[in-house]
Amino acid sequence: MLKTESYKKGVVVSTMLNILVKGIGFINTLIIAFYFGANAGTDIYFFVLSITVLVTTGMLNGIDSIILIPQAMKLREREGEEKSRNF
Repeated sequence: MLKTESYKKGVVVSTMLNILVKGIGFINTLIIAFYFGANAGTDIYFFVLSITVLVTTGMLNGIDSIILIPQAMKLREREGEEKSRNF
């Protein structure tokens, strides 16, 4: 079963995790630049990586807003809160 938490606590935890992930990504960039240098090859690597992240993130957010959320709302209206949560 899902554990209910406060909205404020969720925002704080989400923000902290986001800061942590951004920090890890920054350190990853520094490590790659240290080992492989700053040249055209690493520029291409980061460009391809950024495009890949952008496309996959966009698709996941699109799936949430176009498919999952409306379907959950329909289930809540038709069959109740329990069916909507299970979906």
